Amino acid sequence: MNRVRSWLPICHEVLFALNLALVIVDESLIQARSKFLDYLAYPIWRGLYAILARAYGKPHIELGRRFESVALWILLAGIFVLLLRLLGRTSAKNMLLRAVPGFVAVGAVPAFSLQLEGLANATSRWLLLEVVVACLSTALYLSGRWRLESALSALIASMHFGLWCWVAWVASRSWSCAVYPVLGFSSTVVWASYVKRVAGSRRGNPEGKSGRDGTLY
Repeated sequence: MNRVRSWLPICHEVLFALNLALVIVDESLIQARSKFLDYLAYPIWRGLYAILARAYGKPHIELGRRFESVALWILLAGIFVLLLRLLGRTSAKNMLLRAVPGFVAVGAVPAFSLQLEGLANATSRWLLLEVVVACLSTALYLSGRWRLESALSALIASMHFGLWCWVAWVASRSWSCAVYPVLGFSSTVVWASYVKRVAGSRRGNPEGKSGRDGTLY
C-alpha cells in the first residue's frame, strides 16, 4: 500500500500532463499557426528531423502528420511533467493538482470538439449539456459533496468517456478515437484517488477511508 501511495502523485502528474498536452496539440494542429508550438515544440522537432536525416544519410525525412502529432503530444507532456517536478511539494502545486486535472480529464477534449462542431444542431446542444453535468459532478466530488457509491461513480464515468469515444468514432472512424476515453478515464480515476488521499491526510487518515465517499478508486 505504501508503494502505491508513493507512486500515486507521479502517475497523477503524468496523466494530467498527457491530457493537457493532448488538448493543446490537437487545437494547435488544427489552427493555421500556433505561436505556442512555434516557440516551443516546432524548433525542437525540426532539430530532431535533421538528426534523423543525418542518421539515415538522407537530405530530408518526413514521417507523416500523425507521427508528428503524437511526437509533439509526448514532447509537450514531458515538458509539463518536468515543470511539475521542478515545482516540488509547494502548496501551489498541490492546489493545482487537486483543482485542475479532474476538469481537464472530463471536459477539455469534449469542449474543444464542441467548439469545432458548433452548437447549430440539437445533438451538439445535448452533448454540451452532458459535458456541463460531468463538470458539475467533478466539482461536487472535489468539494466532498459527491455521495454516490464507488461502483456507481465508476460506471457514470465510464459512460461519459464511452459516449465521447462513440462521438470520436463517428467523426473519424479511426482507432485513435480511443486515446482520449482511455486516457481520460484513467486520469479521472487517479485524480479521484489523489483527491481522496489529500482529503484523508487533512483528516489525519492518509488512506482516505471515509465510508460512503463516492470515490472512484
